Amino acid sequence: MPAEWDTYLERMDGEEANAPCEHKARAYPERARQFMPFSALRGYEEMLTEVERNAIEEEGRFTEAYRDDAP
Repeated sequence: MPAEWDTYLERMDGEEANAPCEHKARAYPERARQFMPFSALRGYEEMLTEVERNAIEEEGRFTEAYRDDAP
C-alpha cells in the first residue's frame, strides 16, 4: 500500500473506510449484457430433464425385470 494511502486512511473514520462504494458507472449501461451468466449453456435445463426422464424410465424397467424374477 502506498504511503499516501496510510495518511489518507488515518484521516478517515473507520466507518467511512469500510463504507460500501456508491459509485455506479453510467458510461456503458449496456455493458453488462456481455457478462450474461451461462449464456453458453442454452438447452442445459432441457438436457437435464431428458437425462432425468431416461433414468426414471431405466429404473422402471429394472424394477419390472426384478419383479418378474421374484418368486
